[in-house]
Amino acid sequence: MKSDLVIVGGGQIIKNNIALFCEKLSLISRIAHENSVPFVLIGIGVDKNMNLRNWRIVRNAIFTAKSILLRDNISKRRMCDAFKPKVECAVMPDLAFALTNVELESKATEPVIYLGINVMDINSMLSYRNSIGRRDADTFVATLCDIVKIAHDDGYNICLFTSGSDSDFRATLAVKGDIFAITGIDLPIFHPSSLDDLLSFLVTVNHVIATRMHAGILAYISGCNPLCVNWDDKVEGVWSAINQPERVILLEDILRPSAGAEILMRVQNMTPATRHSLDELAKEVRLGVLENINKALMHTQVAGTLKA
Repeated sequence: MKSDLVIVGGGQIIKNNIALFCEKLSLISRIAHENSVPFVLIGIGVDKNMNLRNWRIVRNAIFTAKSILLRDNISKRRMCDAFKPKVECAVMPDLAFALTNVELESKATEPVIYLGINVMDINSMLSYRNSIGRRDADTFVATLCDIVKIAHDDGYNICLFTSGSDSDFRATLAVKGDIFAITGIDLPIFHPSSLDDLLSFLVTVNHVIATRMHAGILAYISGCNPLCVNWDDKVEGVWSAINQPERVILLEDILRPSAGAEILMRVQNMTPATRHSLDELAKEVRLGVLENINKALMHTQVAGTLKA
């Protein structure tokens, strides 16, 4: 392994899932350790449903990391409750906040879409609740219909959009059909082919209701005004990390009859971030990453000097 440092992170990688994130993290840390190459964990999240087996799998990775940078205080608490890491666990906003939407710089006109509704697979979203029922899915769609009808009757343009996955596109097609059947309103769908495609779309949108966490973050850095559904408390965590808790709405608040008017009012009462605040936030995240990498490299150099 011809590397000075291995960086692992950018997402909720400490979690139970079929993609075996914990197993992969353990393997990377073991290879790095066997080759005397330091590694750091940067911008990571910790799943609320972590089981004992997976905590055991990632134990050595956490103990051998030269730096641990978590994306929210909820994740930090979970990690520190499970272990006593040998290095300080710091918190920094999600890495996506470091992105810059270049389309925003050349934006010359007002957004043409008043409200963009980001859709993901509803059953996947509801699976994080203790109990799941068809009624919950129907109530969620009914609330979207309520929001769409109010906005449409007020003369606003509305669009459904995905963050790019095929499963979300299929879910959006189903939601589009349900909304049309209930309200008679036929909404367009935007399904991006790339990150750049999504960012180009978002600069044309004023307000966003987001189910995908990163769809909400990308909307925010694109000058939109997002309200994000807290179906998994990682959503609450990342917005609290930048002192914007008002951008989070509990899933339970959506699963209430006739909640549409209240939700739409919440969106309309918020204001988008200024260009200056977005630049400062991006700078904060980038500097945080560089400082932690530098700290890890300095620690390794000092250790090497002491051994010599």
